[in-house]
Amino acid sequence: SGSDGAPSITKATSGELYTWFAGTFAAIATNKVWTSADAGTNWTDITPATGCDDDNDFSQLLALSDGDVILIRQDITANSLQSIVYDGASWGGSWSNIDTITENAIYDQSWSAALNPGTTNIYLVAQTYQGNAAGDLKAYEFNNVTRAWTTVATIVDDTGANIAGVATLIDENTETIYAVYSRADFDVDVANTTLPPKMGIYWRNSIDGGTNWSAESSAVEPYQCWWRVVRGNMANNERLYAMWYDGEA
Repeated sequence: SGSDGAPSITKATSGELYTWFAGTFAAIATNKVWTSADAGTNWTDITPATGCDDDNDFSQLLALSDGDVILIRQDITANSLQSIVYDGASWGGSWSNIDTITENAIYDQSWSAALNPGTTNIYLVAQTYQGNAAGDLKAYEFNNVTRAWTTVATIVDDTGANIAGVATLIDENTETIYAVYSRADFDVDVANTTLPPKMGIYWRNSIDGGTNWSAESSAVEPYQCWWRVVRGNMANNERLYAMWYDGEA
């Protein structure tokens, strides 16, 4: 899950299911968090008291240790990426700010998080300003012991409008983090103040917890369509995969 409005679902280490989705409830456009203790037969609304009042916000749920779950959301009104933790009974305190993610009036922001099952730390990659020359592709770490976020690296500085969708993947065997993203050809396409109509798929990886990142890969998918949305299986010990599609098709 992550940005672009997809619903999110996760399973806590204690067995409960959690899901987030945006929609209209009782004629009110908003977003909700629900939990099920019986494998999905019955669901209980546990939406946080604040911060879930805009159906245009994007969110992602991930399981932490001890049955806790974390809800990450992009608050498009406040231009902020934030998180809050649920301990199985209640939401803990207020929302924690991760970074400023400046909303674009036309194009949705792009970010994605994945949990390392070995350390239970979370890694998140985000485009900080979609459709703007000042936007960066950044990496963040959530430490499950301290329950705090750290900006660990700027993967690509001043990406402009050339990077759109992104997915974060983790190789469980090596703990290598991958950022798979769609990018336009800097030399061929239009000026980087407007999102170009055609993109290719590329990746970079980090073997040291997101501090340092490799050079960009060769194109996984040729430069041909407007690959606005990129998804992946987040973490696996056998095979990682990513998928992408034309957000305008």
